[in-house]
Amino acid sequence: MKNIFSFAIMIALAALILGIATAQDQITLGPSGGYGGSSFVDSVPSGAVPSEILIRSGAYVDALQMVLQLPNGQIEYMDRHGGNGGDADSFDLRDGEYITAIGGRYDQYVDSIQFYTNMRISTIYGGSGGDADYYYEAPPGWQIVGFYGRSGDYVDAIGVVLAKL
Repeated sequence: MKNIFSFAIMIALAALILGIATAQDQITLGPSGGYGGSSFVDSVPSGAVPSEILIRSGAYVDALQMVLQLPNGQIEYMDRHGGNGGDADSFDLRDGEYITAIGGRYDQYVDSIQFYTNMRISTIYGGSGGDADYYYEAPPGWQIVGFYGRSGDYVDAIGVVLAKL
């Protein structure tokens, strides 16, 4: 499985080097996880940066929601992905902090998630299950600004949306 993810990261890096990206200079990596639920991808406005991640978790990652700060200073809540189970928590980003990677474990659902920033590493949200690891890291000059994957009652599969710093 790691070879598949390494290959996906190499493809993304090649696309960056060749200048292949969307009109908004955003790309996606992933997802990892199960095949249930419905697909989603955060449509992140150009220039928006994450200010907080809202998480619901228990034995699994029940839901994720990115909160963005727009270039004009306003706050925008992206769609919540997942259900209403688990306990609510949040990971607040400090001034000048940005998300460099996410990682965790998965099987049929995303069992756990952890956020890595240019300043620190979050606690692990979710349970201790899962048969496989996932890890998505933004290349230098890029950051994670949104989520991509599948969700229903839980987050079934997780990937990331990358944008230039």
